[in-house]
Amino acid sequence: AGAGGSMRTPPRAPTMDDPRFGARLERAWLAVGDGLTPAASEALVHLSPPADAGALEAWVDGKGPQAIVAGATSVRVDVSMLAAGDHELVLAQAGAQAGFSRLIVHRTHVLYAVVSADWDDSDNAAGNITRIEQLKDRHPKLRVSHLVGPYTYTDPAVTEPRRGEITRWLIGMRDGRGDEIGVHIHPYCTFIPTTGVTCRSVPSTVYPTDATGYTVRFNSYTEDEQTQILQGAADLFVMRGLGRPVSFRAGGWTADASTVRACLRAGYTVETSAVSWKWLKDDWEHPPLAPSSTFYQWNMMNWGPIDDTSQPYYPNQDAVLSQMEPRLSVLEVPDNANLADYVTAPQMTDVLMKNLAAVGLPGGALSKPVVFQTGFHPPSFDAAFFGRLDGGLGAVDAGLLDDDKGPIAYALLKDLPKAFPR
Repeated sequence: AGAGGSMRTPPRAPTMDDPRFGARLERAWLAVGDGLTPAASEALVHLSPPADAGALEAWVDGKGPQAIVAGATSVRVDVSMLAAGDHELVLAQAGAQAGFSRLIVHRTHVLYAVVSADWDDSDNAAGNITRIEQLKDRHPKLRVSHLVGPYTYTDPAVTEPRRGEITRWLIGMRDGRGDEIGVHIHPYCTFIPTTGVTCRSVPSTVYPTDATGYTVRFNSYTEDEQTQILQGAADLFVMRGLGRPVSFRAGGWTADASTVRACLRAGYTVETSAVSWKWLKDDWEHPPLAPSSTFYQWNMMNWGPIDDTSQPYYPNQDAVLSQMEPRLSVLEVPDNANLADYVTAPQMTDVLMKNLAAVGLPGGALSKPVVFQTGFHPPSFDAAFFGRLDGGLGAVDAGLLDDDKGPIAYALLKDLPKAFPR
């Protein structure tokens, strides 16, 4: 039945569009909508009908008609009730047995592409910072979640004028270019004592002992200590004008359920240490420079089921890999495409395509929201790693929703709980 109780037979879709009507969609990719991306409730069609065309009609998946005023050069077709998937829009002259145009609307959920930057060191080379700016210039829709190390502000090797430069750059990237300032902590002994916690040199994931604290597992600190460290970092960022951070990744991905509980207590809403650990194998299974390293083995054991298509979840309060109740209200966002240090551009693209396919419908629309996350280390962001990320993001750009190319949108870690609510 058509609108208003009509029992008319819908018009046949044309094998070819009639060019006299010039029908085209303003956008073919329309979001179903979630807490982060608004729903697109109408499909806007532009027309240039001949003067004698008379009244026109629109039929969606054989249902209608939606009347089009004679002579109209544009029409808004209601798609608000359409499920995710491809839908056929046939335009016809009123009462005609065949339409003059067939258009396809892709009603879709969104793949959120997240790029995170792990600030491992207290400072970064000027060339590496420039490359971050160049990456954003080459990918204008890109937004970066900078997970910044608080040790920038406590390491005596970094001068106060330099700290000011770094702060101004971060604020400029956030306020002027849409980025995020979150927290990344390797438990350096230049920072940990400033929070009132005693710094440790063991257990290290790389060396028998590490007096700097850099490679010490973050989760080796107690929950109370982790909470104190995370609160100290957040307070330091607020004091420096960076705002209160809500996203966190532990150095070396060394987090567990105690870390997520500490994040909750310290006011963080996103934890992103879950990692697709297989990409670490070549560099870290048998590292020649540190044969005592357990870095790969620890991540393999701790994040066992996390892989290239793992998705955000709210972990159980006692088991970071479980989604059984009782669950914490901190979103765990897997680093499913790892970082440019370990993943090439073709490999990033492959992970992206796997995540699209995992929830893909015929025609390319997505049945539910999904996340693809990759990133880089600013201290090691040289020309080679820039090339890897630049190539991988080229595949992201080729499917951007904003550009009407597909179901992909860049997103920040801090915003993902809107799309994946508790």
